[in-house]
Amino acid sequence: MQHLRERETNMGAFIRFQHRMRFSGGQTMTEYALIMATIVIVLVSLYDTSGTLIRTLIDQVDPLL
Repeated sequence: MQHLRERETNMGAFIRFQHRMRFSGGQTMTEYALIMATIVIVLVSLYDTSGTLIRTLIDQVDPLL
């Protein structure tokens, strides 16, 4: 009888775990989307800044050629 109770307890824990994992997927995807958006914003700003710096350097070197 005790073995049956342990099995029911383990099964209940497994079902609760499955339920938790099933309904946490949306939260995880949202977190990934926010992280990706932050990375994209940083990369775009770095690209824009580096483009400005390179243009300034080329404008300074061009008259010397």
